[in-house]
Amino acid sequence: VERGEPDPKTVWVGALPAGKTEEEIAALFGRAGTVVNVFPRLRARRPWAFVEMSSAAEAEAAVAALHGHMLPGATEGMVVEVQRAGKPVSPLRGEVREVPAPASRVWVGGFGAG
Repeated sequence: VERGEPDPKTVWVGALPAGKTEEEIAALFGRAGTVVNVFPRLRARRPWAFVEMSSAAEAEAAVAALHGHMLPGATEGMVVEVQRAGKPVSPLRGEVREVPAPASRVWVGGFGAG
């Protein structure tokens, strides 16, 4: 996967409760397959992480098993999604950036009659 492209082996995890560690996240996702890397943003106002699995099939298995899962101390279920265009791209050397979703339609309005 080239820099800036979504990676089908990587899942985005949102709604993490405060206080979770990288090791705890890796152990949780290890139930769905082999965890290659965890890129946490645990000090954010709403903690989140990227979890890279060893295959796209394992990433899909993690989504199926863990999306909506309530962790101790959480007020809502985890959001677990396979990374895709329009979502942040997993960090390379600590960088996180947005990938624009491809546009296929543009709405133009506000023209006066005439």
